Amino acid sequence: MALTSDSTNEVLSVLTYSRPDFRTEVLDLIPYGISDNYLSPPTRSLGTLGVLPIELFDLIFRSADLRAVASFQLVNKRARIIVRSSIPYKYLLLHSPSALCALTRSTAYFTVGQLYNVLCSSTCSVCNQFGGFIWLPACKRCCMPCLRESPQLRPITQRESMAALGLRRRALPDDPGTSHIGLGERPLRNALHQKSGYRTVGTPSTQQSAVNFTGGSSVQFSSATFLPYLDRSTGTLHYGVSCRGCDCAYQTAMNDPDVSYVERMALFRRRDLTYSLDGFLFHLETCSEGKTLWSRSDA
Repeated sequence: MALTSDSTNEVLSVLTYSRPDFRTEVLDLIPYGISDNYLSPPTRSLGTLGVLPIELFDLIFRSADLRAVASFQLVNKRARIIVRSSIPYKYLLLHSPSALCALTRSTAYFTVGQLYNVLCSSTCSVCNQFGGFIWLPACKRCCMPCLRESPQLRPITQRESMAALGLRRRALPDDPGTSHIGLGERPLRNALHQKSGYRTVGTPSTQQSAVNFTGGSSVQFSSATFLPYLDRSTGTLHYGVSCRGCDCAYQTAMNDPDVSYVERMALFRRRDLTYSLDGFLFHLETCSEGKTLWSRSDA
């Protein structure tokens, strides 16, 4: 399907739509902070740290974990101004406040640079399609179908982790934020790999036993939050668009008794995929329903 540059915007307006319902299924946290009157200059300094150039602070913040940077902001107003002038942290506050809030409260394993790199990457870590979400225990981007179905994105519950590692309740961290999204993928899964007789789902292993990961959507979706994609080269923010042709195909299949359950689920998954603007134009090359809708609108 050949498209000219003049018709691209019209195609996108006719054949794409947003899915705000996705955001209601995942975490949506509102970060709290200290309000400042930026019209007045700070009255306190950072002491000996005040001699460091802003560029050095920026490098430090990129490698610092999120909780450490949040704690540094509490020093005084000068510290908050310096933190929020750092390009990565400034963009995280502006474009991914929910992810920043969740990871700052729950774990100290991820740095500002790691979360910023996820913000600036567009593809799902599982299927390489456009992903509009971040899976918090591993700080990696994902799409809605993979978040719903992939064993790699299934959080392990506290009870399952205790059974797998032979822990008692008092041995678990007291931080309430940690239990909200699990113990964190890296330490927990490393421990599971080292423990004889257990493996994580989706991980190659010769062991016969397996940890039973929870498949309930309430648990799975509470471990993720919405995350747009920031194009570093242009500074453009992409939220992802869905295909009206795929939606029509799914709605038609639901009303057709001859369509099997497997086929309906395949269409359901395809409908839930989101695309960048360029990615949608590439998808349209193989979407017969989308081409049909476009030909009807052009008639």
